[in-house]
Amino acid sequence: MIDMGASIETIQSFTRDLERNPKQMIDFIIRFGRGLEEPPEGRQLTSALTIGLGYFFGGFIPLIPYFFAVTVGTGLIISVIVMIITLFLFGYFKIIVTMGNDCSLLMRISEGLQMVLVGSAAAGCAWGLVYLIDSHH
Repeated sequence: MIDMGASIETIQSFTRDLERNPKQMIDFIIRFGRGLEEPPEGRQLTSALTIGLGYFFGGFIPLIPYFFAVTVGTGLIISVIVMIITLFLFGYFKIIVTMGNDCSLLMRISEGLQMVLVGSAAAGCAWGLVYLIDSHH
């Protein structure tokens, strides 16, 4: 458990108060769970569309090099480079769209790098799974 400098009784009391009001608990988790604010009123649809379209294009764009590469190996190398750039840009601009222009450059770069790490891990897992399935046939 994280030491927040409060007694167990205080933490339990605070948790019970939050449990009585689910909306308040959600607001607390959003704000303090990751240090983010809820998207400003009226931006939820914009945020949802941006994220949804971002994932669609983020998945499609890395496939484009395969249409133009002479060999699959060349297509893979170009695709990985394109994927890294695309994921970084997606994370960088996602935070701007969802949080507005109030976020710092450090936060934008951090979100871009985080998206590269998460996307690369997901791609690596998918590749590994295909490799395992293919090697057992």
